Amino acid sequence: MIHRFAEHWSSLSHTAGSIGPSLATFLDRVDPIVQPRIALLDIDLIGNRMPIRLFATSRELSVGQNLTGMDGLKFYSERLRGHVWTVATHVVTRPCGYLTERVMTSVRGGSMRFLSLSLPIANPAGHAPCLAHCTAPIGQVPDEPEAAQVNSIDLGRWIDLGAGTPSTPAA
Repeated sequence: MIHRFAEHWSSLSHTAGSIGPSLATFLDRVDPIVQPRIALLDIDLIGNRMPIRLFATSRELSVGQNLTGMDGLKFYSERLRGHVWTVATHVVTRPCGYLTERVMTSVRGGSMRFLSLSLPIANPAGHAPCLAHCTAPIGQVPDEPEAAQVNSIDLGRWIDLGAGTPSTPAA
């Protein structure tokens, strides 16, 4: 799933000088296998927020709630929010990609592991930059999803998209 997402992102046309495919191109040329696992987040560099523009169906089913409109930083434990913000800003400003393994813990204490990839999406001038985030479960997702929060991020690896990669300490 993650590899297919990366291939799909790479196959989309990129305007010269842009950080990635445009939001319109990304939304107009969806991959029906990948799309249910996508979240789109606007990275508000002035307000230090990550409003979730789109939270696709499989993701909603995995966590038992639709997070569209929510500040994506609130989906992470307090301890991880600074790291997540730093990664998101690098993804959309450098640009680069970021691959991780994440552990989400539900309100009842159950845990789920996901492989995740974040890639930049170009927004029209005057709008906050955007990132596309794809997740794929590692193992079984509970039949009865419930509200969850990301409590650990492992295997953080930068992906060079041609502009190099930052060196950010692991979370």
